[in-house]
Amino acid sequence: MQADWGVALAHELGHYQFFLFDTYRDAEGASNEEIAALCTGSAMGNAYDPQNYGFIALQSEWDAKCSQTEAYAQLQGRTEWDTIHTWYPWVITPSAFVTGPVAPPVTLTSITFVTPTVTPPNPPPSSDLFNLLYVDSETSSGEARGFVYRG
Repeated sequence: MQADWGVALAHELGHYQFFLFDTYRDAEGASNEEIAALCTGSAMGNAYDPQNYGFIALQSEWDAKCSQTEAYAQLQGRTEWDTIHTWYPWVITPSAFVTGPVAPPVTLTSITFVTPTVTPPNPPPSSDLFNLLYVDSETSSGEARGFVYRG
């Protein structure tokens, strides 16, 4: 659970913030792998399946793939996005399937790895504190960190 706590948290927030139900359970609330495999695209399903990273907006897709789930039964056929929009009317419901993930709309930090051309003659320093050097006259960041892998 240490490495994937974020996946579980995102799924649970779907329950508590968006009032959504599980799509890996049948209409009676019992876990069902076959139903979970049919209802793909929902973060409320098998959260470890890479296909399940969003919420379903299209009624035709919801009806065809998820009609046997607890979510479909509890929400009386209402899609996940329609449920979110019911509680949060200012949210814009997608009009088409988003294939995602897409690149962010802003430029993010880029990292350049430079392979050393020579082996240092001395053993690595005992301290793990290093100064980070920035290019183009940028100032250092109090949030930046560097790591040394000694494998």
